[in-house]
Amino acid sequence: MGGAPTSLGYWEIETVGGAIDFLRSRPEVDPDRIGVLGFSAGGATALMAAARLPELRATVAIGNFHDLTNDLLRTETETNPFGWLTRRFILDPRPRTGDGM
Repeated sequence: MGGAPTSLGYWEIETVGGAIDFLRSRPEVDPDRIGVLGFSAGGATALMAAARLPELRATVAIGNFHDLTNDLLRTETETNPFGWLTRRFILDPRPRTGDGM
């Protein structure tokens, strides 16, 4: 298992916001017709972005989380890399400071 840990779409909302800003700066783009499509964790990102970014006019989420609690509580494996999230946010009762993840 390599790479950076996932935020399950939470941090990626900022990336969607940046894409919207870029699209709105383009003269050929109608700013009232910007939408987002996401698959898997991108589907979760699309849903969270739609809730926070009123500039989005359409949202399609395919294969997003069906049971996030169950996914988080499973043991970390090759097919479930979310075990670190469970340890960090659910099983570790220490209060969080502004240290990021």
